[in-house]
Amino acid sequence: MSGVHDRASRSELSAAEAVIEALFRKEGPGLRRYFLRRLRNGEDALDYVQEAFARLAHAFRHKPPERPASYLRSIAINMLIDRSRQTRVLHCDLSFEIAVPAEQEDALLADDVMAIYQAALDSLPERTRAVFLLYRIEGLKYREIAETLDISISAVQKHMARALERITIALNAQD
Repeated sequence: MSGVHDRASRSELSAAEAVIEALFRKEGPGLRRYFLRRLRNGEDALDYVQEAFARLAHAFRHKPPERPASYLRSIAINMLIDRSRQTRVLHCDLSFEIAVPAEQEDALLADDVMAIYQAALDSLPERTRAVFLLYRIEGLKYREIAETLDISISAVQKHMARALERITIALNAQD
């Protein structure tokens, strides 16, 4: 029985690897350009592409996303959001401890991304924004959000998809 399970696991893994490899060939160059425009550093852009695909591969181990390309774009956006948060924290918390402040260009880029992100968030319908914030800020699971807002889990999924799509469009329009 164990051998059958191992073969099934290997076939699922190789199917996931094939999807990720195809996605890398198709989306990798565009994702690199996306990061390059925002990070202004070719080496950082390559590192971010690699990290995005590593996170996608990790997601495939747990529950493969229904739309891997969209999920990959969400990962990329979240990585930039996380980076801008880290830049702000480092700039605020360490400014007295380090003699050299963060590069001004990085700070401006982070501010631009956060302003666009905030404007996109503010433009979302109230229920969609609530779902998004409960997930991203409060860290609730879809089931918990559904219970909190008295809506179905599929409604939570639709609101999240709508929010991520709007934020992605807003960030991509920056270019």
